[in-house]
Amino acid sequence: SFIEVNYEWSRTLTGNDRRTLDVNPVSGEEVLNQNLSNLYDYQFTTNRAGISYRVKHEKLNYILGFAAQPSVLNGTDKSRNINTHKETFNFIPTVRVVYKFSKEQNFSANYQGSAQQPGFVQLQPITDNSNLQNTITGNPNLKPEFVHQMKLEYKKSNIKRGRTMFANVGYNRVEDKIVSAKTIIPDSLRQETTYMNTNGFYNARAVYSFSFPLLKKLFMTYYGGSNLSNNIAFTNNERHVGKNLSVRQGVKFRIDIEDIVDTEVNASYTHNKTSYGNTNLVNRNTNQLNIGIEGRNYFFKDLVLGYDFSQTINQGF
Repeated sequence: SFIEVNYEWSRTLTGNDRRTLDVNPVSGEEVLNQNLSNLYDYQFTTNRAGISYRVKHEKLNYILGFAAQPSVLNGTDKSRNINTHKETFNFIPTVRVVYKFSKEQNFSANYQGSAQQPGFVQLQPITDNSNLQNTITGNPNLKPEFVHQMKLEYKKSNIKRGRTMFANVGYNRVEDKIVSAKTIIPDSLRQETTYMNTNGFYNARAVYSFSFPLLKKLFMTYYGGSNLSNNIAFTNNERHVGKNLSVRQGVKFRIDIEDIVDTEVNASYTHNKTSYGNTNLVNRNTNQLNIGIEGRNYFFKDLVLGYDFSQTINQGF
């Protein structure tokens, strides 16, 4: 068993200098237009200290740990003399477990938290008027996002028989997700955009794959997966939820004869369903069929012919 203590320091310096000048048509004098200019510098500094406990057995290995990460963002809008100071503090846990049934078969489970800070432009308490059809104003009260990442994985392989099996399930959830909030100005083509924190954003996914030989030089792989995401957006102070479900199934055939041919034929089918909850948007169902072949043929001593053909058929758009 081991105890590990770690420390990491990071500092990022960023500068932006966008100047828009008004020119006097008579005298030619140039004057800085503050509303259309954006001059700023900011520094983002993090200190991350962590401790973890690691145990290693013949079959079972695991790591338990956590880290503390204080962060400081300091910025100055030089064109308007506005200062921004933001301090955040995050606890970040880590868990990893690996169990080996044998040399060819294992199972692992992971959990990790991570913090993502808002950008300086998202925090700037000023309005960017460079695009008058979409003016953007920062929100100095934004909180950092915190991402929960969980994953389960199973692997099994038999090298002698050429058989492999793989399965993976993952789930991500974001607290205080930073999203755009748009307000459409009535009777116009203009909109105003700012940023805000919200909850409810998540993504779940699963993939699997089975490979085995049909003949001595012919292998088959059957694979598939699914992905479900829940997205949040705000328009005119109304919360909108968009859910997307994707399901995919596919099969591959591969033939590998040394110095003669190395070719793979692939076919997959994907179904996507998108629903928009309480909006007036129409739910969408789409399908995609993909067929392809790629490989290489070998002739004589040093002549190789490579090829890659594919056809995609879409339906429902």
